[in-house]
Amino acid sequence: MQKMLLGIIFSIFAVSLAIPHTVVADKQVDINMTASIIKKGTDGKLTGGWTPKKITVTEGDEVVIHLKSLDVEHVFLLPDYKIEKDVNPGAAVEVRFVADKAGIFYFQCGMECGPYHKNMLGQLIVEKKS
Repeated sequence: MQKMLLGIIFSIFAVSLAIPHTVVADKQVDINMTASIIKKGTDGKLTGGWTPKKITVTEGDEVVIHLKSLDVEHVFLLPDYKIEKDVNPGAAVEVRFVADKAGIFYFQCGMECGPYHKNMLGQLIVEKKS
């Protein structure tokens, strides 16, 4: 009887480990973002890339990024949150995650999209919850 009871307890514990834990967000933050090839103007300045290039949220926020490419295929990469999303022209794409750790994280384009592709970078700033 005792072995059977221990077996049941162990089974319940093992199943609880296999069930993904849901993180409850404090609030939802919607961000509209566009992607475009970076170009060099006649003044030498680079324009394009991710707009906005900087996103600031609070730890615990559910972040919803509505992505749209204005020209060619791009790939939104946010490695610290294990996010990789294709962004094709003419298609709306949504990226959704909970900002569950404070800090500065970098996103970039993961698709060779032009001569200044390496400059297609941005920042996600997750401020510590007070």
